[in-house]
Amino acid sequence: MDMNVAKQEHGGESGGSKALLALVIGMGVLIVIGVAVLIGVVVTRIMHGHHAVQTSVPANVDHAEKVTIPLLRGEHITRVIAMNDGDLAVSVQGDAGERLFVWAPESGRVVSEAVFIPAP
Repeated sequence: MDMNVAKQEHGGESGGSKALLALVIGMGVLIVIGVAVLIGVVVTRIMHGHHAVQTSVPANVDHAEKVTIPLLRGEHITRVIAMNDGDLAVSVQGDAGERLFVWAPESGRVVSEAVFIPAP
């Protein structure tokens, strides 16, 4: 009869199964928190979108400078990103791969070019 009393006091569960139950509940809570954070990030990005970049033209420039960025057949500009020093990074995507130009608007010339080609 003493053995039945001992089982009723412990509720019929061992310490290992209680720990496993607590671990499963904890992981479930972490999954719910992770999904909530992910939804929050997606909603924030959708609501705010991309900010327009404003550039200024130097006061001593009387006319706009022209720049020629050589595009190969099938290429198109995918992004233009303003950099901290006033230059613009122009990303070009095409069948042969992606190229990145750094354009200095003040001098009206392409400063550098990086070519990214897919591995064979």
